[in-house]
Parts: sequence; C-alpha cells; structure tokens
Amino acid sequence: MRLLIILGTRPEMIKLAPIIRECKKHTGIEAVVCSTGQHDTLLDGLAVFFEISIDIALHARLPGQSLTSLTIRCLEQIHPVIEQQQPDFVMVQGDTATAMSGALAAFQQNIPVVHVEAGLRTYDIQSPFPEEMYRRLITLATQAHMAPTRTAVRNLVHEGVDRKRIFCTGNTSIDALQWAIDRQPPPTSDEPLVLVTGHRRENIGNGLYSLCKAIRELAARHKVKFIWPLHPNPHVASSVQDFLGGSSVQLIPPAEYKTFVGLLQRAVLVITDSGGVQEEAVALGKPVLITRVTTERAEAIEHGAALLVGTDEDNIIQQAEAILSGSLTCENGRAIYGNGNAAGRIVHHLSQLEADFLP
Repeated sequence: MRLLIILGTRPEMIKLAPIIRECKKHTGIEAVVCSTGQHDTLLDGLAVFFEISIDIALHARLPGQSLTSLTIRCLEQIHPVIEQQQPDFVMVQGDTATAMSGALAAFQQNIPVVHVEAGLRTYDIQSPFPEEMYRRLITLATQAHMAPTRTAVRNLVHEGVDRKRIFCTGNTSIDALQWAIDRQPPPTSDEPLVLVTGHRRENIGNGLYSLCKAIRELAARHKVKFIWPLHPNPHVASSVQDFLGGSSVQLIPPAEYKTFVGLLQRAVLVITDSGGVQEEAVALGKPVLITRVTTERAEAIEHGAALLVGTDEDNIIQQAEAILSGSLTCENGRAIYGNGNAAGRIVHHLSQLEADFLP
C-alpha cells in the first residue's frame, strides 16, 4: 500500500507523527510525507523531535496571504504531487486549509481519502472559522473516517456517513503527548503556573482584547506566574504584546512542543482557545477554561473536565478565580481522548481498507 500523508501545520505534524512512525513498523505500508509549508518555520524541529522526515516540501505559504490565496496555492501544488506519487490512499488530519486542499485534490483524482480526527463538529459555521467549514468539506470527500471519540462517530452517523466507513480510534494527540513526556528532561523548576494561549480568528479583535484584560487582572491578583506563549500569527502576537507588554504576564515566543508540554505539566490552570491544547491539558488532568463560545470537543465539557467561558472578561475572571482559590474543581478526564494507542488502531484499520479498496 502506498500512502501519501499531507500535512502543513504544527498541529497536523504533532498528530500525524505517531501514525508516520507506526507506518514504519509495517513493511506493507509505504508512507510518503508531503508538507505544504503552511506553518513553514515550525515543522523542522518537530520532525527531528518525533524522529520522522518530510519527503516532499512544498511552498504554499506567502507572507500576509489570504485564506483564498493559501487554498489556491495548496491545491495547485498538491495536485501534481498526487499525480506523480500515484498513492493508493491520501491521508489528511483535522480541519486546516492544507487538510481541506489535500482531500479535495485527492477526490478530484479519484484517490480514497483517509481523514484523521474526523467527525468533530460545533454545527456553527462561523465558530471556529474557517475550520468548521473545512472539516465538513473534508467529510464529503472522505472514504475512511478515523473518529477520535464516540461523539465524533455519532456526528458522522447523524450526517449519513456509512457506519462501516467510520472507525473509533482515540486521538493521536495523546500518543504524541506520551512521546513528549517520555522524553522530558528532569525539570529545572516545579514552580506552578497558569498557562494561557489564544489564536482563533473569530477571537481576534474584541475577543482577544477582552481575554487580555482578564489575564492582566488575574495576574495582578495572584502570585502564581502567568505564562503566555505567543502564537506565530503576527496579528495575534502584536495585539497581545501591545496590551500585556510590561505587565506581570510573561510573554514568550512560540514554544517548541517539548517545552510546551513541560509548561503544561506545571500548570495549575490552562486558559486556551486551542483544540489540541484542550486535549493535552485534559489528558494531564489539568483544569481548562476554553475561551470560545463553542467547542467541537464537547466530551471534556460533558465530563466536567473543562469549562466553556467565552471571551467575556468578567466570566473568565470569575471562573479562573474559583479554580485558583480551590472553590471550583474540574473532574479528572485523563482518558477522554484516548490512551495513547490511536496510531496503532489507525494503521490496523488501513489494512482493512486495503482489502476493501484495492484490487
């Protein structure tokens, strides 16, 4: 079986790396890794850390480009790769422009698509934007849906996807997290901290401004250290720096994955709008405040392992205060998103697909 794995962003690399490594163990799978370069400066270190390699490096990213430009360039550059490689399957992950373009390019050449982390939904087309639209489009082009949770499976079945084409696997983010924890050096500090991240497009502007005000107020009230690794999006980073520069909040450059996992391990509270960070923090038993009005990872909310707080300043402060004071606790949701064996399950299902799709 020849498998073309298309990725382009940091989260895609993190969540596909365990599958790429697992494929190496199977002599019957020839995995070719293609990067669009959507996060061009963030992938090299990750590839080294996860002990994988990128076989084909594209250059779809341009400074300051629009989503339309990025999508066009991804499609134009992925199409000839598929023509040249002639894969039996194309694998994409998540809900990025790279994933959507890879799925569409494969569909247009009649190549079966395998979608990792399939079935996540908010059913609000504007939240998250544009990810909710991307993942719905990917579903339409997909022949094998690797759903991370039973909720994701139910979403796909509700939408009319053939149940025989849906596989419940767990989330490979937990596989990657365990890999990182196993390779953590001895900690240089066990000082507790509050870890903050923010990057969603729908939050840029008033939402991000409100979050910054809440974090500044919380940091002024509490002795615990507040650390915010800035997102590489320059619009996000400059907005946060403009408002929080000079405050007691420690703003740091985008953290390498291993470093970020070390911060997560020390966190007494995580405040984030990131889907991947929600999974990682919950898997480590950390209380999470999700600064969004919707989440496609509703399992943590339903289990009581995370709270959906939006970007209202007063609500963020109130809920964070309750957790930091100990008056509010979150349930332990460590196993919600899997036990670290998702990549093995996915590769096992690939062998079933080979029998179904290939002569």
